[in-house]
Amino acid sequence: MTVDFDRQNKKDHWGFGAGVHLCPGAYLARVQIRVMLEEALPRLSNLRLKPESAIEYVSGGTLAIKALPLVWDVPTA
Repeated sequence: MTVDFDRQNKKDHWGFGAGVHLCPGAYLARVQIRVMLEEALPRLSNLRLKPESAIEYVSGGTLAIKALPLVWDVPTA
């Protein structure tokens, strides 16, 4: 349950395909992911997996999950 953004092999994945089969939306998706990580995540205080939640994985061309039950603390005014 750890994300390592500094891992050495971070570009060695096939999530968007490769070569002539590269997803045409890959570049837009990467920008959207970067914006979410830089702007949205810092605002979600104490973001965590919902207690006692089970993550169901789906296999296929890439590994996916059915749902990601997250909770976070809502700041009080």
